[in-house]
Amino acid sequence: MDAFSPTPRSSIDSQNHATVSDSLKSLKAASRQIGDLIALVECEALALQRLYYKGKNQHRISLFWRHVVELKRICKRLSTTNAKYLVDAFRQKFYEQETNALKAAPSAWNHVPSVEGVILFIQRIHSIHELVVKATRATRTAYISFVQQCQNTAFLALTMTLMSTVSRIDAAMPEYQASLELTWSAARQILGLIDKTPMQTRRRIPKALTHVSLNEESEPHTNTFSLLEGPHTQSDEEDLGSSVPQLSPASRTLTTVSIPTQSTPTIVPQSEYLFMSEEQPTTTLYNHLHPPAPRPVIHVATQKAKPKPSSTKVKKPKKNEIDDIFGF
Repeated sequence: MDAFSPTPRSSIDSQNHATVSDSLKSLKAASRQIGDLIALVECEALALQRLYYKGKNQHRISLFWRHVVELKRICKRLSTTNAKYLVDAFRQKFYEQETNALKAAPSAWNHVPSVEGVILFIQRIHSIHELVVKATRATRTAYISFVQQCQNTAFLALTMTLMSTVSRIDAAMPEYQASLELTWSAARQILGLIDKTPMQTRRRIPKALTHVSLNEESEPHTNTFSLLEGPHTQSDEEDLGSSVPQLSPASRTLTTVSIPTQSTPTIVPQSEYLFMSEEQPTTTLYNHLHPPAPRPVIHVATQKAKPKPSSTKVKKPKKNEIDDIFGF
């Protein structure tokens, strides 16, 4: 027997029919909103998947790339939960015909799901909500990591694209949580009307859904500049620049500095003397304030060098044996 096998409408009191109708309207509104949010998340998941396959070979060892892998896995889990189909299937159990019953007569419900079916539906919604809470925390942690990665300007285009993708996914998560909470409260209201043993059923129902607010987690849009600028305090006023401390007119006295190479003292303003290093010699200060005069250039007439006499000697002809015989 199917866990969602319906029971007749007459199984509950007639005074509770209006409450069931209101719960069905809430489920219908939540189903539409969940469908729109799932479409948005799937669209951003496709962009995230393309960025993943484009940079996984180059950035697989980087720390910020772990958040890309985690977000890709969470987005895939969110798309495979089929939350919209689950809510629509639960609503169809209130009608006699399953085909086109929701469009033909959306308010003429004549069946009620069983207690087991409602409990199973609540458990599924609770598990999906826990996944959305985990996705919310993962997106905000990843956003902070991407902002810190922006300090490396070598991959600025990639990190900025990842930041924009993650921020859009994070913007959809609070709405997704609100839709699941609306579905959960409507199902709990229906269960309270059809359950005959509330004490035994209460043990099988999970606790209230945990909602992650913007105050509990660090909001991505408010932490961008604080992470980029460091510990400096933020201000909404116009940046007029930092003020430079200046000496008062009374403190601008003259100080006499003695120069050992000069016989007369040189007067130097104290404001210039204070900012100089103590290790800097006094002559350096004097040369800085009074550069030395250029030395005159003396032109000396040059004389051309006389050529040296050649030191060649006249060589005598060599004598041979015939000359020695004849006495030459």
